[in-house]
Amino acid sequence: MENTINVISKKNNELNSFWLKGGSILIAILSIASLIGLIFLLSAGLYLENLYQNTDSAEETCKDDMNPEICEEEVNLILQDLQEFVELKLWDIGAALSGLLFITSIPLIMTLWSAENPDLAIKSSWVWLCLHATSQLFIINEYNNWSKQFLDEKFANVQSLFQIFETIFSFAGIICCEFFLFSILAVITFQVRPKSELKLQHEKIIENGED
Repeated sequence: MENTINVISKKNNELNSFWLKGGSILIAILSIASLIGLIFLLSAGLYLENLYQNTDSAEETCKDDMNPEICEEEVNLILQDLQEFVELKLWDIGAALSGLLFITSIPLIMTLWSAENPDLAIKSSWVWLCLHATSQLFIINEYNNWSKQFLDEKFANVQSLFQIFETIFSFAGIICCEFFLFSILAVITFQVRPKSELKLQHEKIIENGED
């Protein structure tokens, strides 16, 4: 008698399906949030651009003012701030990233829900979540850059400390949220990974010349 060790693959398809479908629900929720973000960014960008284009010039706005020079200076500053806000990449690139997240989430959700190819589903989920984190960091970074520039112009004396706190808390919020999502996906990845067990099998070896 001789003992040999065989590695036997053991997959619980029903359990894998449970975890992968849970992942598909998570991606679906994030996908709906991306769609809402897409609609908001596009609507806000179009509204601000239309507002800027239809706003009267400083000369026309202040023609009946008691102090036209001061009035024009203030209006020009407002128009400049509005123009800078309209020209933010937040409205076009941010919207494009949100749209990309929504479109790519559709086949990903179907792959996760079917649970026919767990390996592909998990790898695609990691790529999608990385894209999601990148888009969120881009959006918050664009807003912080505009906020910093705006505060530098308007409140140069007090903006420094406020800007530091705003930057820290905004990025910390995004990082914590994305870390939570990555943690959930890590748990799902761990649960659906191929499991193996060592089985001790007895084999009988019959030597040549023996019965």
